Amino acid sequence: MNAHRWIVAVLMLGAGGPLPAQGPETPDRDRAERRPRPPVLEPRDRFPDAPPGARPERPFPPGREEGPGPSPDQVERILQELRDLDPGRAERMIRMRERDPEHFLRALREVGEHVRNLRRLREQDPAEFERVQKIQRMEGEAEQLAEEIRRAPAGEDRERMTEKLRERLGVLFDAREAGREREVAELEKRLAELRRVLQERRERKAEIVKRRVGQMLGKEEILEW
Repeated sequence: MNAHRWIVAVLMLGAGGPLPAQGPETPDRDRAERRPRPPVLEPRDRFPDAPPGARPERPFPPGREEGPGPSPDQVERILQELRDLDPGRAERMIRMRERDPEHFLRALREVGEHVRNLRRLREQDPAEFERVQKIQRMEGEAEQLAEEIRRAPAGEDRERMTEKLRERLGVLFDAREAGREREVAELEKRLAELRRVLQERRERKAEIVKRRVGQMLGKEEILEW
């Protein structure tokens, strides 16, 4: 038993039952296994440190840079839409194009994904889209202020600007945490629904087993086992 199957076995035992036996392959079983399964709660790899799709620009891994790049017209269309959806990032991309054109072209593909995510969010959840845009604006303002501080000479003005940056980052932190709280609440809601389905199946155990027997003997319709 490899490590993966051992972990699955432990999880199944913790849920109150052993792993189902692997019986011989049958056409009915094949069809049943191809049917959609109930949703499984999967923890996210991490809490996002930025709004959906707003990942830092980075070079693609080896082999991803191949293929023709976008035409100048395509680049302008992407940047124009980015200006509408995320003005701060659009400005950063424009500065990147001026100082590092090669890096700009590599990052452009990721920006396309970012634009698609924001466009979809605007269509599906306008309120969340507004929240994300607010965070993006705050990020852009904080970055601009930090750049001004780096250029400023040492003195009282620089200290005041640094304190202002600290205050802005505190507000930005609270806005991000509010988003994380909403994400946790959604996960808890999904978990509660999965627990409800699990309890319902336990209560219907006899019926489900009876129908499964009929299915395996060719007397029942395909059952989601």
